[in-house]
Amino acid sequence: MSLAPIARDPSRHAQPVQVPGQSGQQARLHDRRGFPATPMLRKQRLILDRHMVGFVGRGHVGDCPLPRPAYWMVFSQSETSATLSVGTTPGDAELHAAALVVVAAETAIERGFGVALTPGRWYLSSNLRAIAAAITAESGDRPGRALYLRAKGLELVCETVKQLRTAILVPCSGAANLSELETRRLVAARDLIEARLHEALSLNQIARTCGLNRTNLTRGFRLLNGVSVATFIGNARMVHARTLLLTTDLPVATVGFRCGYRSNASFARAFVRHHDVSPISMRAEARG
Repeated sequence: MSLAPIARDPSRHAQPVQVPGQSGQQARLHDRRGFPATPMLRKQRLILDRHMVGFVGRGHVGDCPLPRPAYWMVFSQSETSATLSVGTTPGDAELHAAALVVVAAETAIERGFGVALTPGRWYLSSNLRAIAAAITAESGDRPGRALYLRAKGLELVCETVKQLRTAILVPCSGAANLSELETRRLVAARDLIEARLHEALSLNQIARTCGLNRTNLTRGFRLLNGVSVATFIGNARMVHARTLLLTTDLPVATVGFRCGYRSNASFARAFVRHHDVSPISMRAEARG
């Protein structure tokens, strides 16, 4: 994403300070004589709809109108991990450094998705990272760019809320008793599972691929995710199966195969056990 170059005030007095009584994203920068100082860097604003606005790039969000009260979704990337923070009052440093931020009215989220978001911090799943990367990597003024960014921004909000609601995302707090390296490898194990749900991955395969031994994988995975590897795989397959049933016209047997089941009977049993309804009935009810 192309950003305006950092603007500097040549005056020796132009050290930015915050005016008393103002704070957070609404504060204006002033020099030490009380005159407005040139902003150092500003995020690019993306209007997603009348209840949601996004900001791309590093810097402050400026003084544009924002929905209130609102959920702030802050997508951050470091050398070791990609994370999502959700809350109502993000810190200035976190907000400035984040490559992507979405501000959504609480009423829009709660009415649209039927859920209130709980503040916290999570590791991004592989598909959320891909959507966020598509937004931050988009640059230039090609035809349709604004519409593309708006569509990807709304997709990011929908997918983020869905994954928070279904407890797919890994909370960062769960890594308290793990080293940074262990956490990174366990997140890689989770990403591997999500990317290869159609395969019958064994614990040994997952551990070897991610640089862990079997004991550390099973212990650390439960500590980080709150469930065993086997339970996580089963839950992830059922979430993916539901998505395929409701968003595609694939035959039920094909959906099951793509989710790692080698027979239609075993898929149907697992689906009913998880969703309390058969795959065929869920699709029929959704389509009226």
